Amino acid sequence: MISVCIPVYNFDIEPLITALVPQVKEVGGEIIVIDDQSTKYKTQNRTVINKHKEIRYIELPKNIGRAAIRNLFLKYAQHDYLLFLDCDVYIISPSFLETYVKVIRKSPPAVIVGGRIYGPKPSERKKLLRWKYGVQRESKPADIRRKTPNASFMTNNFVIDKHLFKTIRFNEALRSYGHEDTLFGYELKKRGVKIMHIDNPVLNGDVEDAATYMEKTKQSVENLAFIVKKYGNEKDLAEDITLLKTYLIMRRYLLHLPVKIVAPVVLVVLPPLIRLMASVTLLNIYKLVLFARNR
Repeated sequence: MISVCIPVYNFDIEPLITALVPQVKEVGGEIIVIDDQSTKYKTQNRTVINKHKEIRYIELPKNIGRAAIRNLFLKYAQHDYLLFLDCDVYIISPSFLETYVKVIRKSPPAVIVGGRIYGPKPSERKKLLRWKYGVQRESKPADIRRKTPNASFMTNNFVIDKHLFKTIRFNEALRSYGHEDTLFGYELKKRGVKIMHIDNPVLNGDVEDAATYMEKTKQSVENLAFIVKKYGNEKDLAEDITLLKTYLIMRRYLLHLPVKIVAPVVLVVLPPLIRLMASVTLLNIYKLVLFARNR
């Protein structure tokens, strides 16, 4: 019925495995773990995995990136549906897998997104920015996500029909962090594939510090600029990407030109302010200026 696919990079997956194994036994599925040449936790994860015959474990000899590793699961998955989970999530429902299986049996959809939630406000101020962004932009119930199903597509907790996945894969030209889900969702939309959103969330467990998140944000915006330039129609992509939509409005009124002029200064001044204030508003301005500079 379902193959649980977990790409791993430098993270302790014992809590995730411990929660999933009994649920996999109940639904008759399998767990596949592929390690993308981790430098941390590898021995620890091996020890945990070797306790469970339900898990197939592969270690890659070199790092292949977030898109390519997801495509690689097709080589090993035995079931008709693949459930992708990020390695840093936590399972919070004892019927997490059963919920997906019931949906599939009732009316087999092509793609299902379960959603994510965040825990309580972190005590460490350096993690506040990532937590605030996650709560405000990512942690949404299904009834909200259904209003913009493609814009709400995220890869940390989703199910896809194996046969569909063979025809629409993640673009392996994207090796760094960010927007591989955007491009994948765009391909689904172009082909008229409907995304079903349900309330079956995971808990986002890895709340990064602001410095780490700012670097990932930079990579993500640069990836988006690459996607728009090489693969996408700007207007079509903008329907589901607020950052791009805002930029196109700016460009219509030639406001992107002064933004490009001040970008070198703004991109130096803003990051420390964002980290200090944990401001999502300033983060969005930073992303817009960074995107304009890369266009």
